[in-house]
Amino acid sequence: MRVGFLQRDITPTTLVHLGGGLNPDFSPRVSSGLSDLLYLKIILITGDDRKVRLAIFVVDLIWLSKEISDDIRIAVSKIIDTEVPRIIISATHTHNGPETMPNFYGAVPSSEYAKF
Repeated sequence: MRVGFLQRDITPTTLVHLGGGLNPDFSPRVSSGLSDLLYLKIILITGDDRKVRLAIFVVDLIWLSKEISDDIRIAVSKIIDTEVPRIIISATHTHNGPETMPNFYGAVPSSEYAKF
């Protein structure tokens, strides 16, 4: 068995609506600068044959929709040549990262960040 780790900076480079929470006047919060970097962290576990047995992706975001998560899992399964059920995606649920889904309080996800 082999285990590999990867960390990639996913911090937005432009102002974005922040996930989870409102300003005191109930308007969506917008980023105003950089406090901490946001990351994508990946753990890959392979057999001695180097075939991926499990891939775990953790993103510093408030959430990901099932549709986005499923799309990512399908794309990744083709890249790393493994079955979709062997890929887990999780979000840390930070309230200080970009909004990733439209929501009831008016925050709008950045389409540029979503492509990233």
